[in-house]
Amino acid sequence: MKKSIILISSILLINSFLFAQNSNSFEIDSLIAEGNYSLALYKAKALVEKDSLNPNLLILLGKTNRLNQRYTDAIVAYDKANVLSPENKSLLLILAKTYSLSGNVIKATKTYETLIELDSTNTAAQINLSNIYLKQKRYKKAFIIFQQLHLSDTLNSEYVRQMGHCKYKNSETLKAFELYKKSYELNNKNLKTIVWLANIYSNSQKYDTATAILDLAIIDFPDNGSLYASRGNVSFKRSHHYRSVTDYKKAIELEYHSAWIQKKLAQSLFAIKEYEESKEIFELLIVRDTADFQVCNFLGNIYNEFKNYDKALIFFDYAVELLTPGPLVMASVYRGMSNSYAGKGEYYKQIDFIKKRYKQQLIKHPGFPPHVQFLEIAKIYEENLNDKKLALKYYQKYWEVIKDWDFRLEHKEQVLAKINHLKEDLHFQN
Repeated sequence: MKKSIILISSILLINSFLFAQNSNSFEIDSLIAEGNYSLALYKAKALVEKDSLNPNLLILLGKTNRLNQRYTDAIVAYDKANVLSPENKSLLLILAKTYSLSGNVIKATKTYETLIELDSTNTAAQINLSNIYLKQKRYKKAFIIFQQLHLSDTLNSEYVRQMGHCKYKNSETLKAFELYKKSYELNNKNLKTIVWLANIYSNSQKYDTATAILDLAIIDFPDNGSLYASRGNVSFKRSHHYRSVTDYKKAIELEYHSAWIQKKLAQSLFAIKEYEESKEIFELLIVRDTADFQVCNFLGNIYNEFKNYDKALIFFDYAVELLTPGPLVMASVYRGMSNSYAGKGEYYKQIDFIKKRYKQQLIKHPGFPPHVQFLEIAKIYEENLNDKKLALKYYQKYWEVIKDWDFRLEHKEQVLAKINHLKEDLHFQN
């Protein structure tokens, strides 16, 4: 009878202890749900002090530390719980996540790898580990994981897209393209797939296909600014600037705006001769990024259109002084500067910058024929400087370059007539 009483008392004592423990755990969970993390942590510490070998209480302590962003303390608690319960997969998962939060990527990686060894189908561990590999640019390892995920869920377009992303990052563009197309076939509403495919088709000059993909996507996602920006880029590449202006403006309206999009919009407005609106955007951009030589160059050309040549020259000089752009851009800058000096009536400076432009063209394309600059300079000497001798010299240089070319016969006859006429004028002057 005594033994029965002792046994019953022991059971009641254990049950009352477990009930108290569960009540305390429930109270802490309630505090967490309310967002009162500090008090929850205080109570969790008190529980662990009473029962430091209870893995569930250690996990609770780790959780409350983690929520309070005390990641080092959380890891200590989770590690102790892991020693007491080494095959607890949910514990390994949260431990790996906490290592990531603390910045200990090496430990996070090893913990995820350990978990996957215990459970090769643990999707959370696979996804989280693949994200680490992507950040580390270990694309081959990430690809293997996404491939395994794809085998477990063959209809998931995101796994296929990520496989394509890994191949693309490893410069396997054709394989990436096939995988992205497969991703699109599985789900034609995957936005990341849509934008990537549209860019690839656009870069391959398959503009109609790119536009068709984006048109369908915009029907499904009419409030997605990135889709309008992507369609604007396709139109921009086709020089369909009225369309690109509309799409860029819509993208900005939908708060998909950046200096890059605004710059493209300003360039499109310039192309359709909306110079005032283009100027306003470029001037906003130059305040934020004064080192963008393209913005300076466009502003110079806009002020040329407004016949404000002094201001145009300020921006052209700015483009040259602040940066060292390539010869193609320098040639464009010098073209703008020669136009500015022409507008100011400073024709000798105009000629000087025409020659500078040609030197940049030679750097970009060795052997670039000089006939265009000869004709430009000849006309300036004849029409603006009334220097028939130098005009004749440059017309003759121009003729020597084109005489054996398959130029329009009418044009050649005009050049010869010009040369003969100038010779006659000079003869009678003498």
